[in-house]
Amino acid sequence: MTFHSQPIFDESQFLATPSPFERVTIIGAGLIGGSFAGLMRERFASNKLHITLVDKDEKTLQLALRRSIADSAQQQLPETFSGSHLVVLATHLDSNEALLPEVAARVKCPDVLVTDIGSVKRGIVDLGFELLPHAFIGGHPMAGREKQGLEHASALLFFQKRFLITPHPEFKETRLLNQFKTFLELIGMVPVVMDAPHHDEAMAYVSHLPQLYAVLLTNLIAQHKPGHLLAFHGGGIDDQLRLAASPATMWVPVYERNADNMEAVLDEMIRLLQEMRTGMKDNDSVRTWFETSNTIHTAYQQLKQQQMHPIKNTLI
Repeated sequence: MTFHSQPIFDESQFLATPSPFERVTIIGAGLIGGSFAGLMRERFASNKLHITLVDKDEKTLQLALRRSIADSAQQQLPETFSGSHLVVLATHLDSNEALLPEVAARVKCPDVLVTDIGSVKRGIVDLGFELLPHAFIGGHPMAGREKQGLEHASALLFFQKRFLITPHPEFKETRLLNQFKTFLELIGMVPVVMDAPHHDEAMAYVSHLPQLYAVLLTNLIAQHKPGHLLAFHGGGIDDQLRLAASPATMWVPVYERNADNMEAVLDEMIRLLQEMRTGMKDNDSVRTWFETSNTIHTAYQQLKQQQMHPIKNTLI
């Protein structure tokens, strides 16, 4: 677990602001859940925000307590969720959907908000609205690593990253929505509200396709003396191999649930590959591809700067 000797936040400006929630329960103490808890603890002391981690693995829970990122840790879901309470489903997509009915049955107060961290939103947003029409908002932090587990969690993984919020179109609880946005801003994230279909389409391009491309590239290398080829590794293949290390258990449900968007994106990619295959010896075509790529890269770097969290004077 990565923590830092200096605080992430400028205490003089931010620590006086109270948390919009009194309690947070994070279900799933892996990389994402642990990093989320770590960032919350960096921002709010125990007497300002009570953090509970729920996970089936006792050793993981003990590690969380030793690292002081949680005030309590348990293997079973609490009997009830009440009071000013944020509940975060931080397991894999299929597990989050399976857990949601159990969580919904335990929500006993109008001040409880339930969210998740999955990268496909349509299914769970519809299920959440069916089960908790006044208390569920889909969520997706735009951060991650190829390594899983609490031991790889970092309080900085989410800091100044976007958190995509996907409420159901009929969700009317603007008070809870605004409360959640404020909480995310206070822990140093950038909340962005969008609808679930738009989210899933966008993720197919910027997240799910890059991951699949890395897997396909490494499978291609595996068919051509990988030990020999990888001996000539450089920065380019290093970036791809990092993504290729991601576990199938996390990605199989993603491609299953976002198959329609992925099929459309793959059709476009196949078309581009065919164009590139026929135009490879055309210098003008190759130059145009690179010019477009360079333009998009420059725009991306500018966009990242514009979307940085407004917190100034951070100490990282």
